[in-house]
Amino acid sequence: MMTENPYQSPRAETPPPKLARTGPSGDPFVRSVAVGVVSQLVLFLLTALMLDGGQLHRQCIVAMIGYWSVTAMLIVRRRKTPTNADLLFLRWGMLGLMAVIPLIGAIVYRIIGGSHLSGLQRWF
Repeated sequence: MMTENPYQSPRAETPPPKLARTGPSGDPFVRSVAVGVVSQLVLFLLTALMLDGGQLHRQCIVAMIGYWSVTAMLIVRRRKTPTNADLLFLRWGMLGLMAVIPLIGAIVYRIIGGSHLSGLQRWF
């Protein structure tokens, strides 16, 4: 004859409630930026190995500066409620910037013109 255990909780069979993820891995910014950092590292290494005199590598560095500038603005402005477009940019924005930077560079070069001077020497 089985008797019930008087010390057993009446809800012993119910699973524990799922807690909201509050750690860093639960933050959508962290996951998106992690994908962005990996793509940046891959592009940085691949452009460093290109035999074009460092031109594509310089464009990659400019794209990285642009990426991190926009990332800082997104994190400061929309930390709690990122949109899907924000998360998309954080993941794949570096690839988009790598495609757009040469076009912007051509426009800027056309505006300032070619010169034998370099850097700040053009302005002073």
